[in-house]
Order: sequence, then C-alpha cells, then structure tokens
Amino acid sequence: MLRYRSSYRNFKDYYLKHIRKYCQGEFPQLVSYQRFIELMPNALTPLIYYLNSRK
Repeated sequence: MLRYRSSYRNFKDYYLKHIRKYCQGEFPQLVSYQRFIELMPNALTPLIYYLNSRK
C-alpha cells in the first residue's frame, strides 16, 4: 500500500494530503476525514462477509 512507503505520518495525513487531493476525480462524493471515521464501523460487517465469500 502506498501509505506505508510514503512520508505520511499516519492514516489521517494520508487521507487528507493524498486521497482528498489526488483522488477527488475518481471519487467525486468523497467524504471528509471525520465522516469517513464515523462510517468505518458500519462497513466492517459487510467487509467481513465479502472477504469470507472470496476464500
């Protein structure tokens, strides 16, 4: 993952300085960092089901 090979100190830095800046075109409805953190727990269960289905 790009974040681990970069100079970003943490995920927040990566999200704000890279994702929000360079990926806005690919994701026009990209949410703010705070909203992203709020939405993460809601995505965990569907993600687990998806990953288990790919085994």
